[in-house]
Amino acid sequence: MSFDLKTSIYILLGGMIGAAVAGLIILIIYFFSSFKKQKAYRDKMLKRLDTADLMLRENMTMDALSIYNELMLNMPKEVEPELYAHMKQSEGNCYYTLSLAQDKPENLIKAINSYEEALRYGNYQKKPGDYLSIQGQLGDAYLKISEFQKKEEFLAKSIRSFNEVLRLFTSDTDPVNYALVQYKLGLSYKALAESQKNEDNLRNAINAFNESLKIYNIETYPVNYAETQNNLGALFLIAAEVGDREDNLTMALNAFSSALKIYTIGRYNAEFAAAQKNIGNTYSLLSFIQRTDEVFINAINAFYEALKVYSIEAYPEEYGEIQNSVGTICREFSKLSAKGDNLRKALAAFEEALKTCTFEENPAKYAALQHSMGDTCFMLSESDESEDILEKCIRAYQETLKVKTLNTDPSDFAAIQHRLGNAYRNISRHKEKEDNLNRAAEAYKEALKVYTADDYPSDHREVYLSLEKIRRTIS
Repeated sequence: MSFDLKTSIYILLGGMIGAAVAGLIILIIYFFSSFKKQKAYRDKMLKRLDTADLMLRENMTMDALSIYNELMLNMPKEVEPELYAHMKQSEGNCYYTLSLAQDKPENLIKAINSYEEALRYGNYQKKPGDYLSIQGQLGDAYLKISEFQKKEEFLAKSIRSFNEVLRLFTSDTDPVNYALVQYKLGLSYKALAESQKNEDNLRNAINAFNESLKIYNIETYPVNYAETQNNLGALFLIAAEVGDREDNLTMALNAFSSALKIYTIGRYNAEFAAAQKNIGNTYSLLSFIQRTDEVFINAINAFYEALKVYSIEAYPEEYGEIQNSVGTICREFSKLSAKGDNLRKALAAFEEALKTCTFEENPAKYAALQHSMGDTCFMLSESDESEDILEKCIRAYQETLKVKTLNTDPSDFAAIQHRLGNAYRNISRHKEKEDNLNRAAEAYKEALKVYTADDYPSDHREVYLSLEKIRRTIS
């Protein structure tokens, strides 16, 4: 049989083509099979993701977080950047939710890291709403973490985030979200103003709250209205420290009074009491400018309104604080009107405040209250030299001196010893004359350890002359 080259070539080519076709078919089958596997895996992953999202909405936070973490272990972020961004945002939501109940700083930092990572991978030109959603969540997290660390740094970040969100929301297009973001922006500026008391922060905070009040009116959003007014009142109190004192105090009163249109006793007891306490404090500050009976009476009445809620049993700390404020304002009022009555009211208030404080638990606070008691009794003894008042005065000053010592508080120590000496001299007219005069002399000698002729010439002379009178009387 002869060799046919042409036929051989055809056979060879046919074999090669057949092999190529077969190979191509196998390759197609392989890629199709791989595609099907990848699609099946992706579908399975998306179902798991839907499950996690549902769990998060149903407050099954830990279960949802576990699925997100599992999915992201096998998620190539460069291949599926938007899916990855969605998972990071959802992970951030989980950590933020957890921060509300446990390990606040730790979980807030994790939430922030997740949100910031999400912003790096999402295509937010196509989905600006998703971008602003993350910025809003970041703003919330920054605002909360500022309570624990790097306050000013995180507050600046929260302000940037909320301003980003306000690029989308306006009072016309989305009034509810606009008001909410303006309110949160106000909170951020307010917190910054509390640490940086400058006019820019105060003005920005006030402007933001006023913007929110364009939506949060008293008829439609009464609770939001009251919360915003209460925050405005607090801001005006801060502003009174750096700006026009009288005008800002007046605006603070207006804001707190507006909040009380909603915060009524019986419905919002805690908020009612807090607002009344703020009004009392504001009138107390105003009393140094407007020395009228009305201002003092309004302050006292507001404190008494707060005490309708702040009972000693339920709120011992607040009860003691307000009783101290009542004592202070009544004592100041005594310089203007009804001296004896107001001093007795002050004395009763300080005695109530002392029921909530002991030397062992809080020596500084205890000493401050005893000091106020002593001073009130001393003032009252100028018109009422009864033995009872003088004994209370002496006991109060002695208790104060357990904390106010020569080494720790020389100025207060000397002033108290001076008044203690005077109290002993006065009570010597009622009983134990020589013993009490000797006690007075010892107190004056203690005062003179601070009141030297060079440093305190006037006080030195007054105490020295009192001591000399005692020496001449005894001798």
